[in-house]
Amino acid sequence: MLSNMCDLSDQTVSQELSTFIATPYVSSIVQPLSIFYEEISSVITLFQLSTFNSFDQVIQLIRVAIQDNFFTPAPQTQLDVNLIIDKNATLTDTRIVFLYYFNGSYMCSCFTTPTCIAPSGISNYIDQIVLPMPGIFTACFNFDALLESNLDYFYNQLNIDELQGIMASPYPTYVRALNSSLLISYSRTTTIKELLKNLTVEQWYTNISYDSYYSACNPTQCRYTIDQRNDIIYIVTTLVGLVGGILTILKIFIPRIVTVIRGIPMPLLRRKLHNKNIIEPTRDH
Repeated sequence: MLSNMCDLSDQTVSQELSTFIATPYVSSIVQPLSIFYEEISSVITLFQLSTFNSFDQVIQLIRVAIQDNFFTPAPQTQLDVNLIIDKNATLTDTRIVFLYYFNGSYMCSCFTTPTCIAPSGISNYIDQIVLPMPGIFTACFNFDALLESNLDYFYNQLNIDELQGIMASPYPTYVRALNSSLLISYSRTTTIKELLKNLTVEQWYTNISYDSYYSACNPTQCRYTIDQRNDIIYIVTTLVGLVGGILTILKIFIPRIVTVIRGIPMPLLRRKLHNKNIIEPTRDH
């Protein structure tokens, strides 16, 4: 059953990834780098959440279908018929109750509490636990028992060897314990329910390439603005350059202006100055 659920989660992830990758990212203009990364990260997060929720709904649907139809009750589930008889020895009611037993002691009624669970293990013919299996539970339905269990027991090689010894298979096979050093997001006691809720995905790897996005957009023109504050060094350098430019211009034009002025004949220059100083006489009446 666990293998089937793992295969189902793997198929779900593959299908959802194919749909996600085929979905284009459309923008009227080329988005800046920061906005692009922010939007793509939000889209990826939304994709993960929607995939988790859709698969969780599938799990809940399976649970409801099993409980409503009483499919495949667990081996430890027993059927007890209670006959309700009044004081006149008249049969008044017949009640069918699923009783759940663990190690010979009554735990809960699967009829009134279909989700009741209890620790499990290997029992003998008189329901005595001969090999406890920490982390493994039994319940009214096998699917519920699977969801509430964890794999902590199978991380110990001694546990696996002992289990194989009790099973006494005519075809012994070496089974290696799980490696806890490979765990990243989960622990040894993480329940199967939690694993399936996250689609048994240990870690998501994302590859967001702005260069690929820019190449696919292939813009015809590009405009950008750089906002910056000039520091004191830039201001001093600019002033020095400005003063130096003015001095250079003066060095070029002042000698030429002086040369032009010197080239004017002195009598002509004096005549012009004399004409400017002449004051016309006025008549007194």
